[in-house]
Order: sequence, then structure tokens, then C-alpha cells
Amino acid sequence: MVIAVAKRPVPMHRVRPHALEGLRRSDGTIDWSPWYLTEEEDMGQSGEQGQIIDVLQSSLQVLAGQRGWSSVLVASDNFFAWVDGEPYVQVSPDVYLLDNPPGPDEPMPGRWEVWRPEHSVPRFVVEIVSARWKKDYEINPARYDHLGVSELVLADRDAFVRTSQQGMRSGVAAEQSGRVRGGRGLVSEPASAAGHSRAAGHSIGRDTIAIDRVPLSVYRRSAADRLELAYAGNGPAFCAELDAYLCFKQSSPGRPRVRISRDPAGNDIVPTLIESRTAAEERASAAEERASAAEERASAAEERASAAEEQAAEARREAAAQAAEIAALRNRLRDPQES
Repeated sequence: MVIAVAKRPVPMHRVRPHALEGLRRSDGTIDWSPWYLTEEEDMGQSGEQGQIIDVLQSSLQVLAGQRGWSSVLVASDNFFAWVDGEPYVQVSPDVYLLDNPPGPDEPMPGRWEVWRPEHSVPRFVVEIVSARWKKDYEINPARYDHLGVSELVLADRDAFVRTSQQGMRSGVAAEQSGRVRGGRGLVSEPASAAGHSRAAGHSIGRDTIAIDRVPLSVYRRSAADRLELAYAGNGPAFCAELDAYLCFKQSSPGRPRVRISRDPAGNDIVPTLIESRTAAEERASAAEERASAAEERASAAEERASAAEEQAAEARREAAAQAAEIAALRNRLRDPQES
């Protein structure tokens, strides 16, 4: 979905050496192969994952329209490459928000190659943690850091189901992630995406350490131009690029969906396009019902008024007949001989 109004500055790709720490060989050269992603390796979505993506993408489109964001693209599962000469160094975001896409009459690229000036870096990305969850936690933060994304969210459905079953207190970050302050999931000591949060159980590149899975992890670009872990917990998790919160909501038992909320409690949920249309149809139907009821009340009032007029007319006729009878009696009383 493209909403086109005006151009705005976009995130830029540039070489970020800190994001390559886990790829550097002993001789100082870069081994890109851990970041390779082919179309074959970009495994298809499970039915559940696909539904989560569809709901989130649709509600993000609604939010973009409600906010009046100018010239943005809300889409999913398109390849973004950022190293010219390394065609397999690429990512395929589950859901992304990109500024200044091609206009309505311009073709969309088959693949975004962000070293090209006409191709943009997405400013906001959500990855739904898949069955290959280690890849999502270990590699994706560093890849999106080097790409230049402003904010990345890892949404782990299985972790949400597990912590929900365990009754984990909402919004509590894993103990290693630091304390949450300010109500928007800002940890006291953010960790960079590339050697990030060893204590939090994440790893990058060739390092292998235990991973503590949490429902929502938010990485945000810092003033030092690093994509740093800003929140890890049950949510709702604040997303600066949306000025809104992400949270898991159960659409039905055992079927959580990632939803956008306008409030930190996760109550003011942004609807999907279908939900918006359904709500609009329900409002229109309710308005029609109210109009129909008003018409029925007006019709009943007209019927009552008509009946009242008929009663008044009958009363007038009766009064006239009685008046005529009284007049006749009076005349006979004045002239008894006529009677």
C-alpha cells in the first residue's frame, strides 16, 4: 500500500564497522557467508505466521492513513540488499515501513538495492520469529543494523504463548536486559546489535551462547548510529518510529496476533482494513437502524396526529349537531304555537 503526499528524509545505508564484528576474519577481511540469504533459504511462512503478518501489515496501513503519513510504503517479504557485489547479503522483512517509494506510476523494484540512490532503506521493520528462531535472534539484529534500519522489532509468538502460560508479569524484561524505565521500554544500558546483550542471551555472528526468548524485542538506532536493544519483554513495547506500541493479543485461544496500540496499556488497538470496513459498515447499519426507527416514530406521530385531527373533526361535527339541536329547541320554546 502506497500513501503518496510529499517526500521526507529516509534512513541511509552506510558502512557500519561495528555491525561486522562477528563476520571479520583473523586477517581483517569480511566473511559475508553467515549473512547469505537465497530465495530457497527464505523459507515459506507457516499458516499461523502468515496470518500474524497479514494482520500487522493491514493495521500498519490503517495507522499510516490515520496519521496522514506522506509517501510511505507498507509491505512485506521483499528482498533488501545493501552490499554491491554480494547479491546474497540481503534480508526479507516480514513487515516493513519505507519512506519515499516509487510513485503510483513508477514500477516497484524486484529487489531493493539500497546502494542505488533511488532505493530506500526501511525505517521500521518487524520480524516474526520463525521456526528457525536462532537465526532471528542471532543474525537479524546485526544485518538490519548494517542495512541502516531505524527500528527493528522481533515478535516471538511461541515465547508469548510460553510466558502467557507461565503467567509472566507483562512488561518485565528478561533480567539480563536491564530495567525498564519511563514506561516506553528503555533499558538502562542498551546493548548494540552486534555483540549485543551477551548477558541477555543473544549472540551474533559465530558466537554461540544461550538465548533467552521473549515475546517482544525492540532495537532502536542510537545517537552513536548503532541499532541497540531498547526493550525486551512481554509488551506492550513502545516503537518510536510509529509513536505507538506493539503487543500480542489473542484473536482466539492459542492464536495470538501482533497488534498496534495507541496507548501503553494495549487497549486502544488500531484496526485492520477489514476490521475498519466492518466497523464502518456496522456504524452505517446502526445509523440506518436509528434513521429507520426515527422514521417509524415520525410515522407513528403522524398517525397519532391524523387520528387526533379526525377525533377533533368528529368532535366539531358532534358539537355542531348539538348546537343545531339546541338552536331548534330554543326556537320552539319562543314560538310554542309552531310546535
